[in-house]
Amino acid sequence: MAVYFHSSTSEISVEMGEYQEMDLTEPRSTSKPKCKHLSGVVLSFGILCILQATLNISLRLILTEKAELTAGESFTTRAPAPITNTTTEDMSRLCPLGWRRYGSKCYFLSTQRADFDQSRKNCEVMGAQLVKLNNRREQGFLTGLTEAAWIGMTDRNREGIWLWLDGTPVNRNELQWAPGQPDDSNGGEDCGDIRNQNNFVGLNDAKCSFLMQWICEKPLNGM
Repeated sequence: MAVYFHSSTSEISVEMGEYQEMDLTEPRSTSKPKCKHLSGVVLSFGILCILQATLNISLRLILTEKAELTAGESFTTRAPAPITNTTTEDMSRLCPLGWRRYGSKCYFLSTQRADFDQSRKNCEVMGAQLVKLNNRREQGFLTGLTEAAWIGMTDRNREGIWLWLDGTPVNRNELQWAPGQPDDSNGGEDCGDIRNQNNFVGLNDAKCSFLMQWICEKPLNGM
């Protein structure tokens, strides 16, 4: 609006416009909303990372438990190992207690000593006989049991003609004799034993009156 003042000496003219209130507040910074938006993104990303890690751990635990369960089931359903001749169950089923199994036979090594004839009788009482060797594999097994023991061979009927107690001849080519044996040393060595001594391993002839361990044999139970 315009206001005019008139006087006698001078004319004063004042022009005034409409009053407009000035905004004295500081302009808002445009960076703050951006910061808040960025903070929200970071927070959301952190939460997602935590959730992902938790999910991975849970999944790993589930897979591990499943694998352990599968392994346990496989172990329990696995066929049992064959029973060996060293178990009580096998010994009672195939060989008497205290006997050793080899192949299709049971063998008994005495802890006492006796002469040849008494050893033969002791085997017969147990339903067995003094052992008859069929090959070197069987001989090797029995050789590892003791240093000296009676076996079921003799040349009493004819010197130098070795027979098993069932009357069959001893195959000298199939079995191993100790060095220089049989030698009928000093005469009268008419009974056979098996030796496992230093530099003296194999079959041997000895006086039937000597006292030594003996080895009995019989078939497996039920055979």
